[in-house]
Amino acid sequence: MQAGVEVCDGGGETPQCNGDCTASACGDGKVNPTAGEQCDAGGQTAQCDDDCTTAACGDGKINAAAGEDCDDGNVNANDGCSPACKIEVFAQKCQQGNDPGTGAPWVVCDANANWAWVSANNQGSYHHELICQNLGYAGVGQIGGTCGNVCGYCEGGTSCQSNGQQVFDGGGACGQDGLGPLLCVTVHWTCVK
Repeated sequence: MQAGVEVCDGGGETPQCNGDCTASACGDGKVNPTAGEQCDAGGQTAQCDDDCTTAACGDGKINAAAGEDCDDGNVNANDGCSPACKIEVFAQKCQQGNDPGTGAPWVVCDANANWAWVSANNQGSYHHELICQNLGYAGVGQIGGTCGNVCGYCEGGTSCQSNGQQVFDGGGACGQDGLGPLLCVTVHWTCVK
């Protein structure tokens, strides 16, 4: 080791010493595979986690620089963290909202991670596909009319707290606009993963 020039000299790269005779440390910007580093960008980047391992969704380390909102250590869907490391949002029973284009009100009759039943009872128009996507689902399952009932089909006294029948007769389609297909009048539909 040359005093004043080298910090260390292991005769090559070692876990404690980089190949350029500087002390090895994760975050020094020098990749030292002997020290277990897969990468070293001097901090978190889209390609490298803070611990000098290659960034990957499912590695159990949240990497904001890689666009991860969560990382639960797997790439499974429907467990709160998506296979793309985005927080999965699921509808909740009795959750209410308004159509993003028309402002017409809707309510979630029932829901779980894989499915939601959404209903409306007025003379509004609904971008059902967009509403399902905003609730965290991939698309629409079934559609139908409700005969004027919320969370039921042609029966009285139904609500999100007291669900009625789920009958989807295919009714309610009424064209589309710039935001996508529309359902209108008294309708209900399912959202699916």
